[in-house]
Amino acid sequence: MYIDNIYVSYVTAENSINPSQNQQVKGTENESSLFSEILTDSINESTPPHPVVTECTVKGADDVEGTNVNNTYPMDSVPPVIKTQETAGSSYVSKYYPIPEDEVVQGISNVRHIINNTDLSAKTDVEKYDFIESKFIDKFGSDFMMARNLSLPSTMFYLIGVEFTDTLSKHIENPEQVNRERLYGDKSSDSIQDTIRDKYPADLTNRDLFLMVNEMRNSGVLDSASLRSVGAENVTRVIDTLGLIKNYTRFTERDSNNNLTPLSMEERDKKWLSIMNNRININELLYLHNVLKSSGRVNIGTDTAPFFVKHMGGVLDNNGYFILPGSGEADWDQLLDLLMSEMNEYDDFICDRMKLIDGTPPTVVLEAPGAEENIVTEDDTGVEEIPGTDETPGTEDYTGEEGSNGAEENNSQQDEAA
Repeated sequence: MYIDNIYVSYVTAENSINPSQNQQVKGTENESSLFSEILTDSINESTPPHPVVTECTVKGADDVEGTNVNNTYPMDSVPPVIKTQETAGSSYVSKYYPIPEDEVVQGISNVRHIINNTDLSAKTDVEKYDFIESKFIDKFGSDFMMARNLSLPSTMFYLIGVEFTDTLSKHIENPEQVNRERLYGDKSSDSIQDTIRDKYPADLTNRDLFLMVNEMRNSGVLDSASLRSVGAENVTRVIDTLGLIKNYTRFTERDSNNNLTPLSMEERDKKWLSIMNNRININELLYLHNVLKSSGRVNIGTDTAPFFVKHMGGVLDNNGYFILPGSGEADWDQLLDLLMSEMNEYDDFICDRMKLIDGTPPTVVLEAPGAEENIVTEDDTGVEEIPGTDETPGTEDYTGEEGSNGAEENNSQQDEAA
């Protein structure tokens, strides 16, 4: 199953790490915090008049039917999964790609066909990584991970990163650790994190934070445990460092009517683009960590709190919650219900979009096993059959290479966010 690695499985009564849903939020809230103000919000169910019920089925390690989770929040503006017209997200990242968005699906099908028909058995893991990466760079440019690293799933360019990480996981057991070895050799994790942190400004924007976190993840020094827990049985969803900052950007602003409302994937991307170059609000980020940790509905990745302590100046109390100004307690079930609903919708959205690639035959033929491809012309009828699409896809793991998520764009693109 194509599933974002920050969302491992659907929480059930049997595997919840904490059944109570109404605990006091450890740490505290600032009177002026947007998060504290969200407590007075209500879910806007005025449209559509008949809310859509989204049903998601749990799959275990052996793809056995599991518990159904019903969500009654209206997802009225979820875009069609075959939508390929330009979105705000694609407008922003298209400059990083040498092909137009409407050629992405066919391009991925062709790259998949080439890699599937290449014998990699004699290669080391580093050589496999280099080979797979080179095929994606040849087709999609050196920044092929940009849409994925900036977390803009509404654009078809996002699928390139999904396919890349999925392909790596099919051929390499721990791709991010292999990438760490090829980029940094035997340097320590702390040293690698410090090296990456030094690439980015002292005063981080939200965009800087996404790129930095992804570069650390891709280099095997952040969120490794959660990356490798995909598909594990009897675990709640994992909210790791990336998952936390994704949700932080989702809830930092509200609509013009002061309501907390469901948003489509494209609307979420527009909202994210509107704050991409804003300075990060570390207190709100840490407050959301406390809320999620206290809820008992998700697991917090083991690397997340240490990351905020080391690089953001966060201070933990004895119970693992960040110490923040103010005080208070809150029932966050409403916000967390919406959050879990959007996680389910994201999973289905990406799965459906990846099916487009599964169903698109390649337009390349191979001269011989392992040979470079020849593009098929319109008159050529020798297109080879696509490899079986019933194979179980690997995990989707934000693994990549340094060039695709480096900091060189940080300063030059600060004024380009929508």
